[in-house]
Amino acid sequence: MEILHQLTPAEAFLIREAKAASFRDLLKYTLIDLMFKKVLRCEEHEHKAHPNDPARIIHYVGRGLRYDGFRPKPHEWVFLKPFSYQEDLVIMFRHVVKMGYENAGSRRGYLFDKILQSSDLAGYFRGGWLNRWLVSVQLTERGQQVREAINRAVDELERKLPDLIRSDLPAAMEILKKINGNVLLLQSFDFELLKQIDDEFGRSVAQRETGTSSGCTGCFVYHDTYGHDFDSGYDSVDGGGSGCGGMSGCSGCGGCGGCGS
Repeated sequence: MEILHQLTPAEAFLIREAKAASFRDLLKYTLIDLMFKKVLRCEEHEHKAHPNDPARIIHYVGRGLRYDGFRPKPHEWVFLKPFSYQEDLVIMFRHVVKMGYENAGSRRGYLFDKILQSSDLAGYFRGGWLNRWLVSVQLTERGQQVREAINRAVDELERKLPDLIRSDLPAAMEILKKINGNVLLLQSFDFELLKQIDDEFGRSVAQRETGTSSGCTGCFVYHDTYGHDFDSGYDSVDGGGSGCGGMSGCSGCGGCGGCGS
Protein backbone atom coordinates (compact mmCIF):
# COMPACT_ATOMS: atom_id res chain seq x y z
CA MET A 1 0.00 0.00 0.00
CA GLU A 2 3.01 2.26 0.48
CA ILE A 3 3.37 2.49 -3.30
CA LEU A 4 0.07 4.43 -3.48
CA HIS A 5 1.46 6.96 -1.03
CA GLN A 6 4.53 7.52 -3.18
CA LEU A 7 2.82 8.05 -6.54
CA THR A 8 0.23 10.52 -7.76
CA PRO A 9 -2.94 9.03 -9.28
CA ALA A 10 -1.79 9.96 -12.80
CA GLU A 11 1.52 8.17 -12.25
CA ALA A 12 -0.10 5.07 -10.75
CA PHE A 13 -2.77 5.03 -13.46
CA LEU A 14 -0.13 5.28 -16.20
CA ILE A 15 1.81 2.37 -14.71
CA ARG A 16 -1.35 0.26 -14.58
CA GLU A 17 -2.68 1.14 -18.01
CA ALA A 18 0.52 2.03 -19.93
CA LYS A 19 -0.38 2.86 -23.54
CA ALA A 20 -4.10 2.49 -22.80
CA ALA A 21 -4.08 5.43 -20.36
CA SER A 22 -6.28 8.16 -21.80
CA PHE A 23 -5.34 11.85 -21.88
CA ARG A 24 -8.72 12.65 -20.29
CA ASP A 25 -8.22 10.39 -17.27
CA LEU A 26 -4.62 11.46 -16.69
CA LEU A 27 -5.70 15.10 -16.50
CA LYS A 28 -8.83 14.35 -14.49
CA TYR A 29 -7.00 12.34 -11.85
CA THR A 30 -4.36 15.07 -11.55
CA LEU A 31 -6.84 17.89 -10.98
CA ILE A 32 -9.02 15.99 -8.53
CA ASP A 33 -5.95 14.81 -6.61
CA LEU A 34 -4.84 18.43 -6.16
CA MET A 35 -8.21 19.08 -4.50
CA PHE A 36 -7.90 15.96 -2.35
CA LYS A 37 -4.55 17.30 -1.16
CA LYS A 38 -6.09 20.74 -0.52
CA VAL A 39 -3.59 22.37 -2.86
CA LEU A 40 -6.64 23.65 -4.73
CA ARG A 41 -10.09 24.18 -3.32
CA CYS A 42 -13.45 24.09 -5.04
CA GLU A 43 -16.28 26.33 -3.88
CA GLU A 44 -19.89 26.72 -4.94
CA HIS A 45 -21.48 30.04 -5.93
CA GLU A 46 -25.13 30.60 -6.67
CA HIS A 47 -25.84 32.38 -9.93
CA LYS A 48 -29.03 33.78 -11.40
CA ALA A 49 -29.18 34.97 -15.00
CA HIS A 50 -32.30 36.92 -14.02
CA PRO A 51 -33.67 37.77 -10.54
CA ASN A 52 -36.76 35.65 -11.19
CA ASP A 53 -34.79 32.63 -12.41
CA PRO A 54 -34.00 29.72 -10.09
CA ALA A 55 -30.48 29.78 -8.66
CA ARG A 56 -27.85 27.75 -10.49
CA ILE A 57 -24.79 26.36 -8.72
CA ILE A 58 -21.47 27.23 -10.37
CA HIS A 59 -18.24 25.59 -9.21
CA TYR A 60 -15.13 27.75 -8.86
CA VAL A 61 -11.54 26.77 -8.10
CA GLY A 62 -8.98 28.73 -6.07
CA ARG A 63 -5.86 28.20 -4.03
CA GLY A 64 -6.25 25.68 -1.24
CA LEU A 65 -4.81 25.59 2.28
CA ARG A 66 -1.69 23.80 1.07
CA TYR A 67 -1.01 25.74 -2.10
CA ASP A 68 1.82 27.72 -0.53
CA GLY A 69 4.81 25.48 0.01
CA PHE A 70 3.53 22.70 -2.24
CA ARG A 71 6.17 21.47 -4.69
CA PRO A 72 4.30 20.41 -7.82
CA LYS A 73 5.47 17.87 -10.33
CA PRO A 74 5.43 18.98 -13.98
CA HIS A 75 2.13 17.23 -14.70
CA GLU A 76 0.49 19.00 -11.74
CA TRP A 77 1.77 22.45 -12.70
CA VAL A 78 -0.51 22.59 -15.76
CA PHE A 79 -3.43 23.19 -13.35
CA LEU A 80 -1.56 25.24 -10.75
CA LYS A 81 0.10 27.73 -13.08
CA PRO A 82 -2.94 30.04 -13.49
CA PHE A 83 -3.15 30.52 -9.72
CA SER A 84 0.50 31.55 -9.40
CA TYR A 85 -0.22 35.04 -10.70
CA GLN A 86 -2.82 36.16 -8.16
CA GLU A 87 -3.32 34.86 -4.63
CA ASP A 88 -7.08 35.36 -4.37
CA LEU A 89 -7.92 34.35 -7.94
CA VAL A 90 -10.91 32.06 -8.43
CA ILE A 91 -11.71 30.52 -11.81
CA MET A 92 -14.76 28.63 -12.99
CA PHE A 93 -14.13 24.91 -12.77
CA ARG A 94 -14.74 24.25 -16.46
CA HIS A 95 -12.28 27.03 -17.35
CA VAL A 96 -9.64 25.41 -15.15
CA VAL A 97 -10.17 22.19 -17.09
CA LYS A 98 -9.71 24.05 -20.37
CA MET A 99 -6.56 25.79 -19.20
CA GLY A 100 -5.10 22.54 -17.93
CA TYR A 101 -5.87 20.91 -21.27
CA GLU A 102 -4.17 23.72 -23.17
CA ASN A 103 -1.16 23.86 -20.82
CA ALA A 104 -0.69 20.10 -21.16
CA GLY A 105 -0.37 20.58 -24.92
CA SER A 106 -1.08 17.07 -26.16
CA ARG A 107 -1.15 13.50 -24.93
CA ARG A 108 2.40 12.98 -26.21
CA GLY A 109 3.67 16.13 -24.51
CA TYR A 110 1.84 15.43 -21.27
CA LEU A 111 3.21 11.90 -21.12
CA PHE A 112 6.82 12.44 -22.11
CA ASP A 113 7.46 16.06 -21.07
CA LYS A 114 5.41 16.09 -17.88
CA ILE A 115 4.47 12.78 -16.22
CA LEU A 116 7.51 10.76 -17.24
CA GLN A 117 9.84 13.49 -15.99
CA SER A 118 9.00 12.51 -12.42
CA SER A 119 11.93 11.02 -10.51
CA ASP A 120 9.42 8.68 -8.85
CA LEU A 121 8.98 6.92 -12.22
CA ALA A 122 12.68 6.51 -12.98
CA GLY A 123 13.39 3.06 -14.39
CA TYR A 124 9.73 2.10 -14.83
CA PHE A 125 9.30 3.00 -18.52
CA ARG A 126 11.30 2.40 -21.68
CA GLY A 127 12.75 5.53 -23.24
CA GLY A 128 13.92 6.32 -26.75
CA TRP A 129 12.85 8.59 -29.57
CA LEU A 130 10.82 5.85 -31.26
CA ASN A 131 8.55 5.37 -28.26
CA ARG A 132 8.00 9.11 -28.09
CA TRP A 133 7.30 9.39 -31.81
CA LEU A 134 4.82 6.50 -31.68
CA VAL A 135 3.43 7.71 -28.31
CA SER A 136 4.18 4.20 -27.09
CA VAL A 137 4.33 3.76 -23.33
CA GLN A 138 6.09 0.54 -22.40
CA LEU A 139 7.01 -0.73 -18.95
CA THR A 140 10.42 -2.09 -18.09
CA GLU A 141 10.71 -5.27 -16.04
CA ARG A 142 10.96 -3.12 -12.94
CA GLY A 143 7.88 -1.18 -14.04
CA GLN A 144 5.94 -4.41 -14.43
CA GLN A 145 6.84 -5.37 -10.88
CA VAL A 146 5.59 -2.00 -9.65
CA ARG A 147 2.35 -2.46 -11.62
CA GLU A 148 1.81 -5.78 -9.85
CA ALA A 149 2.41 -4.06 -6.50
CA ILE A 150 -0.12 -1.33 -7.37
CA ASN A 151 -2.69 -3.92 -8.46
CA ARG A 152 -2.23 -5.85 -5.22
CA ALA A 153 -2.63 -2.67 -3.16
CA VAL A 154 -5.78 -1.64 -5.06
CA ASP A 155 -7.29 -5.13 -4.74
CA GLU A 156 -6.56 -5.16 -1.01
CA LEU A 157 -8.17 -1.76 -0.49
CA GLU A 158 -11.25 -2.70 -2.49
CA ARG A 159 -11.67 -5.80 -0.33
CA LYS A 160 -10.91 -4.36 3.10
CA LEU A 161 -11.69 -0.65 3.09
CA PRO A 162 -15.54 -0.79 3.04
CA ASP A 163 -15.65 -2.98 6.17
CA LEU A 164 -12.92 -0.93 7.84
CA ILE A 165 -14.90 2.27 7.28
CA ARG A 166 -17.84 0.72 9.11
CA SER A 167 -15.84 -0.90 11.91
CA ASP A 168 -12.92 1.49 12.50
CA LEU A 169 -13.49 4.87 10.87
CA PRO A 170 -10.35 6.60 12.24
CA ALA A 171 -8.13 3.83 10.83
CA ALA A 172 -9.91 4.03 7.48
CA MET A 173 -9.47 7.81 7.42
CA GLU A 174 -5.74 7.48 7.99
CA ILE A 175 -5.48 5.20 4.96
CA LEU A 176 -7.58 7.50 2.79
CA LYS A 177 -5.57 10.56 3.79
CA LYS A 178 -2.37 8.69 3.00
CA ILE A 179 -3.33 7.62 -0.50
CA ASN A 180 -5.11 10.91 -1.35
CA GLY A 181 -6.47 10.89 -4.91
CA ASN A 182 -5.36 7.31 -5.50
CA VAL A 183 -8.73 6.37 -4.06
CA LEU A 184 -9.91 7.11 -7.62
CA LEU A 185 -8.19 3.92 -8.75
CA LEU A 186 -10.68 1.86 -6.74
CA GLN A 187 -13.09 1.31 -9.60
CA SER A 188 -15.44 -1.08 -7.76
CA PHE A 189 -15.44 0.95 -4.56
CA ASP A 190 -18.70 2.32 -3.14
CA PHE A 191 -18.16 6.07 -3.34
CA GLU A 192 -21.63 6.66 -1.90
CA LEU A 193 -20.20 5.30 1.34
CA LEU A 194 -17.40 7.84 1.14
CA LYS A 195 -19.92 10.63 0.65
CA GLN A 196 -21.65 9.63 3.87
CA ILE A 197 -18.48 10.05 5.90
CA ASP A 198 -17.21 13.11 4.04
CA ASP A 199 -18.51 15.65 6.56
CA GLU A 200 -16.88 13.90 9.48
CA PHE A 201 -13.59 13.57 7.61
CA GLY A 202 -13.63 17.22 6.65
CA ARG A 203 -14.32 18.35 10.20
CA SER A 204 -11.39 16.31 11.52
CA VAL A 205 -9.03 17.82 8.94
CA ALA A 206 -10.24 21.36 9.65
CA GLN A 207 -9.87 20.88 13.40
CA ARG A 208 -6.31 19.57 13.03
CA GLU A 209 -5.20 22.32 10.65
CA THR A 210 -7.04 25.36 12.01
CA GLY A 211 -7.96 24.40 15.56
CA THR A 212 -11.68 24.69 14.78
CA SER A 213 -14.35 22.17 13.89
CA SER A 214 -15.83 24.21 11.08
CA GLY A 215 -14.82 24.37 7.44
CA CYS A 216 -15.68 23.13 3.99
CA THR A 217 -15.41 19.42 3.36
CA GLY A 218 -16.05 17.84 -0.01
CA CYS A 219 -12.98 15.63 -0.39
CA PHE A 220 -14.79 12.55 -1.58
CA VAL A 221 -17.62 14.12 -3.55
CA TYR A 222 -14.95 15.15 -6.06
CA HIS A 223 -15.16 11.70 -7.61
CA ASP A 224 -18.74 12.12 -8.80
CA THR A 225 -19.56 15.83 -8.76
CA TYR A 226 -16.32 17.27 -10.06
CA GLY A 227 -15.52 14.20 -12.15
CA HIS A 228 -18.69 14.93 -14.10
CA ASP A 229 -17.83 18.62 -14.30
CA PHE A 230 -14.38 17.72 -15.57
CA ASP A 231 -15.78 15.50 -18.31
CA SER A 232 -18.13 18.26 -19.44
CA GLY A 233 -15.30 20.79 -19.56
CA TYR A 234 -12.97 18.37 -21.31
CA ASP A 235 -15.54 17.52 -23.97
CA SER A 236 -15.93 21.22 -24.76
CA VAL A 237 -12.26 21.59 -25.71
CA ASP A 238 -11.18 18.15 -26.88
CA GLY A 239 -10.63 18.18 -30.61
CA GLY A 240 -8.95 21.54 -31.15
CA GLY A 241 -9.26 25.26 -31.00
CA SER A 242 -6.76 27.90 -29.98
CA GLY A 243 -6.58 30.00 -26.86
CA CYS A 244 -8.86 28.67 -24.14
CA GLY A 245 -11.48 27.07 -26.30
CA GLY A 246 -13.41 30.26 -26.86
CA MET A 247 -13.78 31.32 -23.23
CA SER A 248 -15.11 34.79 -22.81
CA GLY A 249 -12.82 37.05 -20.83
CA CYS A 250 -9.84 34.70 -20.83
CA SER A 251 -6.59 35.90 -22.31
CA GLY A 252 -4.39 32.94 -23.06
CA CYS A 253 -4.01 29.86 -20.91
CA GLY A 254 -1.10 30.74 -18.66
CA GLY A 255 -3.14 33.06 -16.46
CA CYS A 256 -6.75 34.06 -16.41
CA GLY A 257 -7.57 37.27 -14.66
CA GLY A 258 -11.10 37.42 -16.00
CA CYS A 259 -12.26 33.84 -15.59
CA GLY A 260 -13.42 34.18 -12.06
CA SER A 261 -16.22 36.57 -12.84
